[in-house]
Amino acid sequence: MVTDPDQGILAGLPAGGAYIDMTTNSPTVFRRVASACRDRGIEVLDAPVSGRPPRMTVMVGGEEATLNKFKPLSESMAGNIFHVGETGICTKASETRYGVEALWERLQFFLSLNVKANCGAKLS
Repeated sequence: MVTDPDQGILAGLPAGGAYIDMTTNSPTVFRRVASACRDRGIEVLDAPVSGRPPRMTVMVGGEEATLNKFKPLSESMAGNIFHVGETGICTKASETRYGVEALWERLQFFLSLNVKANCGAKLS
């Protein structure tokens, strides 16, 4: 449904247009959408964000020429824009970052339980 040319997100994008995914999307979903875009002649950037406008950071994956073409749009919402590499790389990096953050939160939780149970561990 998402990539349906008549009803999905690409329905209103003509060839030569661009799809810029600024979500924290699944790499698998993003690859499917990016493939559908390319099949229709639509340029693609994955550009997950960190922070809030107007000073948020945007990591961008995709063709540098496409980034440059749409950079004024990105600059209107973000203070830091970094071209990281090929299309899809930022979606993978963002997913990894969230995984590391989740692990760190769990580690902190279990260490605090250890301290509260007076098991001898100390947090500094």
